[in-house]
Amino acid sequence: MTMEASIAVVITAYNHAHFLSAAIESVLAQSVPASELLIIDDGSNDDPAAVVAKYPQARIIRQHNQGLPAARNRGMQETSSPLLLFLDADDQLESKTLEISSEMLKSCPDAAFSYGAYVLAYEGKPKVPVRFRALSGSVFSSFLLENPIGMHGTVMYRRDRLEEAGGFRHDMKACEDYELYLRLTQKYPVISTSQVLAQYWQHDENMSRNPVTMLHWSQIALELHKQEALKADLETEFNRGISNLRRAYIGIWVGDIRKNPHFRTHFRQGFQLFLQAPCIMVAEIWHRLSKRSKIVK
Repeated sequence: MTMEASIAVVITAYNHAHFLSAAIESVLAQSVPASELLIIDDGSNDDPAAVVAKYPQARIIRQHNQGLPAARNRGMQETSSPLLLFLDADDQLESKTLEISSEMLKSCPDAAFSYGAYVLAYEGKPKVPVRFRALSGSVFSSFLLENPIGMHGTVMYRRDRLEEAGGFRHDMKACEDYELYLRLTQKYPVISTSQVLAQYWQHDENMSRNPVTMLHWSQIALELHKQEALKADLETEFNRGISNLRRAYIGIWVGDIRKNPHFRTHFRQGFQLFLQAPCIMVAEIWHRLSKRSKIVK
């Protein structure tokens, strides 16, 4: 790969036309321009085509609603650049994301993908930096323990590696990116940077705000690679990864209760989380209650 290797940016949109202009403009403002800018409208009920019409550098393809993995795979099929970045319509890139990411991949020719840090962005509020998680030890074992990539928009793929892996699994309703990382990291290295590459916009429609859904599908992503983990003598890392996921999403549920207590929603989510991880659920609640009791005393 040379420094001049072309880059395709695929923006997936589903009922997010009101965010789309900002996403497109963040791509057009790059220090190294994208060679291809494609928007995949995954059967939206709003009108992303009207937004895209304002930008002659972009093109749009509409398909019946098939879900995020299928939309990303369609974007991969409809572009040809050797480097690929997928951006959700409600997020934005920093101005040097394509430059930094392509340079990283140039420096590590064997890497399947690169990733970096991001900030959480809120309407009318200051942006919140997110702790960058670097890899330690073997790449596959690191991804078994946790998903260090908090936002898919920071990831740049090599097309040949992505196509070889078969792209995103259509049967994953969430966490399809994590499952793909687990596939790729069994064969290839990964390179990363602590530089901020993207803005992850937070709103009520974020799928990641549902801890039940995220725990369910992230566990499925891990389970799909259990046999590979056992063959690589990484059973301990696999088991710790399952526990880490359960603690993380139960912790998010507890935190949501404290921020915005909606009894019915949180009770329903809590019951579903309990069914997935009863021991950790009880332990986490006991830990929180004990900690609060000590503070009161």
